[in-house]
Amino acid sequence: MKFKQLYISLLVVSLAFSCFTTKAETPAFYVEVPYTTINGKIIIEARAEGVPGKFIFDTGAPTYITYSLARRLSLDATSTQNILDAHNQSMTLEKTQLKSLSMGIKPGINIEEIPVTIMPEGHLIEQFGVDGMIGCELFPGAVVRIDSRQKKIIITDNISPFRINLRNRLPLLHVQGQIPFIELNVGAGVIETVMFDSGSGAFYEMTTATASEALRENAAALESKGYGSSGIGMAGAASAGEHNLIRLFELRVSTGRFRNIVTESMDAPCSRLGSQLLDYGTVTIDYASSAFYFEPFESAPQDLYKKRWNVDFTVANGHVVIACVWGELVEKISPGERVLKIDGEPVGEVNVADALQSSIVKIKNEKAVITVLRQDGTEVDVTIEKK
Repeated sequence: MKFKQLYISLLVVSLAFSCFTTKAETPAFYVEVPYTTINGKIIIEARAEGVPGKFIFDTGAPTYITYSLARRLSLDATSTQNILDAHNQSMTLEKTQLKSLSMGIKPGINIEEIPVTIMPEGHLIEQFGVDGMIGCELFPGAVVRIDSRQKKIIITDNISPFRINLRNRLPLLHVQGQIPFIELNVGAGVIETVMFDSGSGAFYEMTTATASEALRENAAALESKGYGSSGIGMAGAASAGEHNLIRLFELRVSTGRFRNIVTESMDAPCSRLGSQLLDYGTVTIDYASSAFYFEPFESAPQDLYKKRWNVDFTVANGHVVIACVWGELVEKISPGERVLKIDGEPVGEVNVADALQSSIVKIKNEKAVITVLRQDGTEVDVTIEKK
């Protein structure tokens, strides 16, 4: 895989990542990539073999392209690969070689000969209006900085111009290729290895094992028990199962302090810090020096507690359906059952693309009555509320 920057002089200077250094005061290589956000996803524009497209910038995954893009570029599979998605579900995908991928404000960067994985035909990600996902394995030896206030990603060879306080440094752990992992104390001496996953729209997602340990050590409280699907991964909707809604008392990320983080336990290989972390500070990943930096915007602790509905929704076959239910609702409605009305107003068919890019349902008040079509064909009205 080759990495290039086109300078204004129109000279093309090829830089091998192994030559990156953090000693020089002036970067030899510096590129800004603007981004937008849609429903917690970081979206950048790039050109795959000259074809313009939009891609999710995902530090928690390798680089993928959609089946549609692979066909447009006439790319044939060269091999297959078995993967585990974010919900521990396995699948086999085809791999191919992308000749080039360019991005960033001119002069920008051009990366050549990239191994990529092809998503399955008709995958849900295409409904998001993107052509794939760009992973951090494209930038070995580089410094990658995500600045949410300026809405840009900076890719360079030198961290020194950012003048980051070393108190904000955490060791970058090499657990799975270039995917960034750090070690966090989630309270009461509970230590875990956490992935920074910019492809996740959450703040923090906790594995079932860590949740159990945090509860046992009184670092967290159990808010509710639920049953259903915890989300959608590369292999599709996660299988329905039991879940716990956990309130973590405190979490520290370098000098950033967070309190009352409400998260649901998940059956996954590791816990994750998601893109909501960027609402509270700037993240810089220095691969050459194996360092992860989080610079909080505020020095005071941030209280993240917020009420949430005792039911989660998803979309199936163009309809709003129950994804997960919490507390006493577990005895009244089940995952997969269709929502017919909300406060007496019919719920029509839902465009999957619209649902992915915004809230599936919009309810003004903190309590509502939903009419649900049960699996046995009967209809039932149940009251839902934010708790």
